[in-house]
Amino acid sequence: MFTDEVVEILSKHIELVHHLKGRVRFKLDTNIQKYKETIDLSGLENLDKKIDGIKSVSLNKLAKSLTIEYDHNKISMQLWDDLSKNKNYSEVAFQLNSLIK
Repeated sequence: MFTDEVVEILSKHIELVHHLKGRVRFKLDTNIQKYKETIDLSGLENLDKKIDGIKSVSLNKLAKSLTIEYDHNKISMQLWDDLSKNKNYSEVAFQLNSLIK
């Protein structure tokens, strides 16, 4: 489940570096590891199994990069933009939770 707290922590520790409709890539801040008790970082790799609309996830730990391919008919580009810009935590959490399988 995505709480406002989890979304806020993610928002503060990711940077959107590339976004096309259906594919988004984030750079992860190394400080996100401080929150491993709140956020299951290894679980990020399994988002495609947990969230309807996410097709695939690639986590490159060495490059600190997270690439997500998603169905743009189910997940809006705005959700990713809000997530990366520290905006609308509650709305982002609500949308992600509504897509949990």
